Amino acid sequence: AHVSPRSSLGPMAKIVDLPPVSRSTANRPAQNRCLAAAAACDALIIVNRCFDATHVPNHSLDLKPVADLDIIEAELVAFDLELVSQRVKEGAQLLQQGVPDGSPVPAEMQG
Repeated sequence: AHVSPRSSLGPMAKIVDLPPVSRSTANRPAQNRCLAAAAACDALIIVNRCFDATHVPNHSLDLKPVADLDIIEAELVAFDLELVSQRVKEGAQLLQQGVPDGSPVPAEMQG
């Protein structure tokens, strides 16, 4: 059967401009907030500066586009590992508490 809705809604995208990830670890809390915001996104578009121009602001003194991409990738992977580790800990705690209805936890789920 063919359905003809009264109205339609096209795809929606929200673009958020996040600050650059720094090579320095001096501002770790700000980087963690930035990575948490990135983790909440459905997709990431990474714009990397690959040219040197004095009239365009740059977050670092030297231009290293490949190194910048490597840093972004490593930071995203490390942040994902932290999230997974936290979820594993939460799952282990739930297993120790048992199943809410009082039934025993299956042996294959016990660690």
